[in-house]
Amino acid sequence: MLYYPKKVLEAKLITRDVSIITFWLGMLMLIPMAIAIISGEPFWYVYLPLILITSGLSYLFMKRIKHKAAPFTQTTLVTLAVMWIVFSIVGSYPFIAVAGMDPLDALFESVSSISTVGITAVPIPELLPNSVMFWRLMLCWLGGIGITAFAFYSILQSESVARIVIGEGYERLKPSLVNSGREIFKIYSFWTIVGIIMLLVIGIPFVDSLSLSVNAISTTGTDIHSGGWLYYQKHYPQAFSIMPTIVAFLMLMGSISFVAHYRVLKSKRILMYFKDSETRAFLIILIIGVALVAGYAAMKGLDPVPLAYEAYSTSTTGGFEILPFEMLNVSGSIMAGLIILALIGGASNSPAGGLKVRRVAILLKYIGWRASQEISPKGSVSHFKYGGETVSTDQIAEIAVYAFIYGIAIILVAGFLIALGYDSVSSVFTVAGAQSGSTSSMQAFDLMWPAKAALIGTMLLGRLEFLPLFALAAYALHRR
Repeated sequence: MLYYPKKVLEAKLITRDVSIITFWLGMLMLIPMAIAIISGEPFWYVYLPLILITSGLSYLFMKRIKHKAAPFTQTTLVTLAVMWIVFSIVGSYPFIAVAGMDPLDALFESVSSISTVGITAVPIPELLPNSVMFWRLMLCWLGGIGITAFAFYSILQSESVARIVIGEGYERLKPSLVNSGREIFKIYSFWTIVGIIMLLVIGIPFVDSLSLSVNAISTTGTDIHSGGWLYYQKHYPQAFSIMPTIVAFLMLMGSISFVAHYRVLKSKRILMYFKDSETRAFLIILIIGVALVAGYAAMKGLDPVPLAYEAYSTSTTGGFEILPFEMLNVSGSIMAGLIILALIGGASNSPAGGLKVRRVAILLKYIGWRASQEISPKGSVSHFKYGGETVSTDQIAEIAVYAFIYGIAIILVAGFLIALGYDSVSSVFTVAGAQSGSTSSMQAFDLMWPAKAALIGTMLLGRLEFLPLFALAAYALHRR
């Protein structure tokens, strides 16, 4: 067997960094264990071996691997991919051991929560133990902020390890990546708390307020009651008249760039949102999308309000619905519009999914720019710019390739679901929703296991934006 010293060192550094994250993830299980004890759950002690296995093994790796070297540039994306895979597996433990779920369903629930997709494999969420319900909520919140951004602020405080944040798609808010992670954490926490307070004020119970706020700001959209928001319509009719507006506001905040939030909170001027080119483009897309869906629904004699909210939720990739999808009477035309909104998604550097508005805006603007260049006088030279910054042809090519791969992945997975016997339109919509972190027209708990497995891969691909998983595959196959 050939020995590759550099690859061995790289593997050690990857294991070291992943072990640090996994150690603290295991320690976080102390919180649902405490909730289990308080709630009187009979199997609260099951969390103890889960914590020992997760944090104990991670601690041994951390102690055994004491290299202080920074991760190699070429392995930071590999580390990120491994982190998300390990995080997803560890996240499934309480669903299996405490809630008694099938391992595949547990992994599906874990990945769906961490990727902030929100498609659930739990048919009756009320049957989940309180501790597991809270664990799922924690996964959604951590997935929305990004695992590494959370780690940089609260655990690692290491500039070298902090390089991995670039793989999350976040830009620097400050020169130091650690300080950038700290600011992201503060912004994310601020809007989460604001959401909880607003919902409490209108009369929504604390547990529900916590769930709604976390799911909205992380753009996850998982319900904790069967039938979705029909529960609130029945039990809290007065509060429900305001609740969708508050949740819509939180979904919007979750789909706007952390960079835009930082500028607003730093300057204390709300109009700074509109000075950000991507935020302006996103708001235009959002307004046009909602208006078109609502107008088409009214023209067809349908109630435009729930469909308009569906369009709004899809565009922000928030996932919440006034009515369950099967009750919306969605036509093929509206479904096509929702797919387009899901594919565009929210702003970059945010918890929202999709291609991201910046990429779409750059591609569309570049097409117009190229057309104008073709009819310009020969010899005239201009540089393509977006948001006041020059965008190189290499960057354009990268965006175009990413968009192509994004579309091909949806086609392939949707084709697989169609081959399994599922409806073609529903398959495309569900896969597009899973990859972009938006809504679904299928109930995950009714799907066959191959379909669930395919959607797990799709959710990870969409959340990681392909590159880290591709880097992991290349790293595993490459010898050096």
